[in-house]
Amino acid sequence: DAVSHLVHFTVGDRTLTQVYTDPFSDFFLRTRATKPGSSMLLSNLQLDGISLNAQSHAIADTGGLDILRISDVMGSFKLTGESSMTWQGTPPVQSQLAFQIKVAQATPPKEVPEPNLAISLLILSLMGMTCQRPS
Repeated sequence: DAVSHLVHFTVGDRTLTQVYTDPFSDFFLRTRATKPGSSMLLSNLQLDGISLNAQSHAIADTGGLDILRISDVMGSFKLTGESSMTWQGTPPVQSQLAFQIKVAQATPPKEVPEPNLAISLLILSLMGMTCQRPS
């Protein structure tokens, strides 16, 4: 029998609940910034109240992609952090500035799985709520 894991993703005042039936022990935080002059930062990350001393920071002008892997997650957990988007000129559209979360049961060699489409679409649709335009 498959075990179900109930996962809540909250961005701003919106929460998405996702049910995972596949086991997972790792999760990946992926930031992307492809519009020149833009950046996407996930920072102040804490797992169950303990600082991870890590961040995922994509800067368009230096490659535009960053992936942070957190391994060996067992049982229930709470991940918190802050997201910050910056850009110059007109706001980025579609996937030019985004972050994604993916959970997986990683096996050697440990590769980054493709982002979950439902989570990716939610993050893209909610990113306007968390955007911060530089002054």
